[in-house]
Amino acid sequence: MKRELKYVWWKRNYFPHIILERPREINEMCKENGITRADDQFYIEDESIYIGKMYIYLGVVFLVFTSFGAFSRDAFEIPGVFVLVIFFLTGILYIVYHYTHPPKKIILDRLNGIITFPGIFYGKPITMPFDKVLPFLKFNGIGASVSLGFCHHKILATSIRIDNTPKSSWSFIVWYMDKNRPLPPGKVFDPYRKRDYERRKAEGFLKPLYESWISIFEYYDEQFQARKEQEERQKRRNKRNNKYK
Repeated sequence: MKRELKYVWWKRNYFPHIILERPREINEMCKENGITRADDQFYIEDESIYIGKMYIYLGVVFLVFTSFGAFSRDAFEIPGVFVLVIFFLTGILYIVYHYTHPPKKIILDRLNGIITFPGIFYGKPITMPFDKVLPFLKFNGIGASVSLGFCHHKILATSIRIDNTPKSSWSFIVWYMDKNRPLPPGKVFDPYRKRDYERRKAEGFLKPLYESWISIFEYYDEQFQARKEQEERQKRRNKRNNKYK
């Protein structure tokens, strides 16, 4: 039976630390997807690519409204003049922010269980233990799409867009941050699977840190061989023990 999360509109809908669905495969690092590092230790993605020229467009919209408003009959009378000033300054601030905003990077530290994500506007990046993160379904206004949000204030939150949907974005993050599981699917991780496998093997293949609602198999084939060899050794050991009984 397929498990689903239930959402209500009147309060924040928090995601549990669970792999909810299978995320898309990440097959390359490039400027278009904003990924600057993806291996068995860190995953780093610049969220600025999702902003694009949005702030320039918003700034132009406010400046256009200011221009049209300046030709109205009572434009330079109170309170019209205050509205024009507010619209003009807002438009300028949006355009300036587009060129001056700090990098909007999300950093996943797989081995240490630490996550860093952008603050709001010029705010400093926020770093915290992954198990303390409060992810939720973030509504971005009427007519706008929902996104994955990370809380860092009772009101403020940062939108995270690693994958196509909030659930798949969160599922990828949980999967990657569970250092006791294989790396997520995707060619970008293939060069590091053996090293990651050897680390988990040396640690004794510990129990996964987080639950999964999907089946997860080992993407590194050597584990199957290792288990087979272990089973063969156990059979020989049992046979030898039975011989001397």
